[in-house]
Order: sequence, then C-alpha cells, then structure tokens
Amino acid sequence: MRILIVDDSLLMRDSMGDLLKEHGRCDNAPNGEIAAMLLKVALESGVPYDLVTMDIEMPGLSGQQTVAKLRQTEASLGIKGDREVKILMSTSRNEMEMVSFSYYEGCNGYINKPPTQEKITKALKDLYKK
Repeated sequence: MRILIVDDSLLMRDSMGDLLKEHGRCDNAPNGEIAAMLLKVALESGVPYDLVTMDIEMPGLSGQQTVAKLRQTEASLGIKGDREVKILMSTSRNEMEMVSFSYYEGCNGYINKPPTQEKITKALKDLYKK
C-alpha cells in the first residue's frame, strides 16, 4: 500500500508513520499545498496513493480544502468510486460540524489524535470493509 501522511507537525507525521509503516510505504507532506502537488503527480504518473491521512487544521490549505482539491483532480482524470484514494482525516478536535464537513468534502473516515495502533487498525478495517 502507498500511503501519504499530511500534517503540519513533524512529530505527528513521524508518529503516524511509525503506526502505518507495517501497512505500506509512507511518504509525508507538511502542508496541504505540497500534499495536493504530490497527490496530483502520483495520479498523473499512474502510481496513485492508496491511503492518505490528512490533518484537518493546517496553515494555508486546510485538510478539508486539500481533500476537495484532490477530489476535483480525481474527477478531472475520470477517477471515481472505488478507484478514489481512501482519505482518513485526523484531528485533535471532536466537533461534529468539523467532522461532518470533512465527510462532505470527500473523506472516508477519521481518527482523533493522538493516533494509536488500535485507532489505526479500526479505521483501516472500517475503510477497507466497504
């Protein structure tokens, strides 16, 4: 599995990478702008990411804005449904409005920070059972 971890915190990217490394190769991005570029290049090269973990609150492009941009890029390339990358939002806040808006923009699931192996395992099971 090819995984992209997006978070403005290096500590959080490292922590998430440690938890996800058994599931595949992990790349990371410190913000939404770099993530959007990496995701677009991956799609256009024919080697897309299988999973993206996306922090909701980041300077510049928020996680939600980055997800919307990614979904637009996928649509422009004819990528739909099961071929879309799975997106797992991560947040330290548990406000229903924020989580709901993330789903509206196109995420597939979310976990509360700090990430743990149990949270990751459950989220991945939920993402891939569909």
